[in-house]
Amino acid sequence: MRAAYDHVMRLFTAAAALSALLFALLVAATTHAFPGRNGEIVFSAVLRKNADFNLYLVRSDGTRLRRITKARGFERYPSWSPDGKWLAYISNRTNPKSESAYEAYVMRPNGTGLRRVTHDRWIDDQLAWAPDGKRFVFDSNRGGKFGVWTMRSNGSGAVRLSRDGATPAWSPNGRTIAFVRAPQGFDELWLMDANGSNQRRLTTPPSAGDRHAIDMTPEWSPDGKKLAFTRSYRGRSDVYVIGADGTGLRRLTKAAGLHSWPSWSPDGKRIVFVRKLRRRAAIYATNADGSNERRVTGGGIDYAYLDWQPLR
Repeated sequence: MRAAYDHVMRLFTAAAALSALLFALLVAATTHAFPGRNGEIVFSAVLRKNADFNLYLVRSDGTRLRRITKARGFERYPSWSPDGKWLAYISNRTNPKSESAYEAYVMRPNGTGLRRVTHDRWIDDQLAWAPDGKRFVFDSNRGGKFGVWTMRSNGSGAVRLSRDGATPAWSPNGRTIAFVRAPQGFDELWLMDANGSNQRRLTTPPSAGDRHAIDMTPEWSPDGKKLAFTRSYRGRSDVYVIGADGTGLRRLTKAAGLHSWPSWSPDGKRIVFVRKLRRRAAIYATNADGSNERRVTGGGIDYAYLDWQPLR
């Protein structure tokens, strides 16, 4: 009788352990799903003379271009929520003539459900979601000097992570934040742990005499192994990719024009970016190795702040 009981208990324990393992794998897959499915591309643009920067959506094949905000002022830094159902962004719509009017907002991609997240006298800017969807990382001059901060998605619990820095981006596993610093007077890419500790330099921009390159707008690949960014040097502006460990630096764009604002596709296979040439701008997409470049949409005066929607 005892032997039968022990056998049943061993089977029960094994089954429970297997269930726990399967549940953990399911949670991990849900939280850090890669590769993801590619949705639409959100961006900020001025499409006609004397217009304001507003937010637009377009499919990656260039179809269904549409405007989703119609505010006076400057709508910028749109960022998709990890589930692709919401957009967070920065706007000074309440007072376009005031620098301190830049606040964080959230809305659905069809423009409904608009909610203001921050209500303060400081400039809150350069917003991006955390991979858990519960927090934002952003740049702010709260306290009198710009630095990198985090807060809950409802605007509460703001915590300062750095005494300087800009354009932060959260890694897909939530452990690391990339950002821009200029400790030597020119912009470099840096990394830090998600709590602000262990700050370390990622890129060392080249220089010629007293002329230095500047590195900007870091964007994590969906698997967290690489970052795309913009490097401006000697009259050019190009999209580069570098490993998260600082190795494998590679230039992707080589055509004429100024290239900026890279964003990875959720499946990690493509990168979109902005090209400006002869006072006109357009959005292009390329394979992650720089091949098979093609235009997504164009003809406007200016495009910026691209982000590619993940679909679950």
